[in-house]
Amino acid sequence: MKTLLVSIVVILVSANLDGQTMTILMKNGKKVEYSINEIESISYSDFNNSKNDASIFTDPRDGQTYKTVQIGNQIWMAENLKATKFHDSEPIPVGTTKFYWSTCSNPAYCWYNNDEATYKNTYGALYNWFTVNSGKLCPKGWHVPSLNEWNALGTYLGGNSIAGSKLKELGYSHWASPNKNATNASNFTGLPGSSRDSKGQWGEGVGTLGAWWSSTESDPENAYQIYLTNDSEALRNSNPDKKTGLSVRCIKGF
Repeated sequence: MKTLLVSIVVILVSANLDGQTMTILMKNGKKVEYSINEIESISYSDFNNSKNDASIFTDPRDGQTYKTVQIGNQIWMAENLKATKFHDSEPIPVGTTKFYWSTCSNPAYCWYNNDEATYKNTYGALYNWFTVNSGKLCPKGWHVPSLNEWNALGTYLGGNSIAGSKLKELGYSHWASPNKNATNASNFTGLPGSSRDSKGQWGEGVGTLGAWWSSTESDPENAYQIYLTNDSEALRNSNPDKKTGLSVRCIKGF
């Protein structure tokens, strides 16, 4: 018997035992027919069912636990960061007032609407980019992802035009309708934690926007963010002012 290993990425379409053939629908949409006599084994793999089982990481600086998930070759935190001090235990300044936030050019964090009790556990903190750029925000052994790392995530999930649907939490517990095409197939569980603009104003209401910093600067005043919205299945990027407050997801590696 000829040995043939077939990696299926979508589904088994049909098996004609009388005719001794098997038809496979591949990831690219092409149907391929094989003779059953030629097939010794079949392996099945896709991002829905492989390399994305959640595990738990405990941040040694504060004991905070985070779910983590492997997506392709990357290991991500599956929750937004909640740290209030750097990994060297130095406190991160908290910025509550509009004046402080809009004039600060040093690291700072806040809770959406200055309401820690309501927003911390679910959505994490909002950080300005100066906090990201310190290199000490994520736990040791982790870092804030670059724009290239975010784009690699999008590519693995089928391209940025549709990757958002596989990153957003399913349903309407946190996302507002229509939460377009959300499946959370990656187990990333992207949440709409909103933002704070460079003038200290709170961004779109929680429920419609999830936005995360990258570590990539675009120019002296701005840096790249990645964001998801309730009305789109895309993973998008833009380059807001570095004083903007955004969520942070850490990725494993130095």
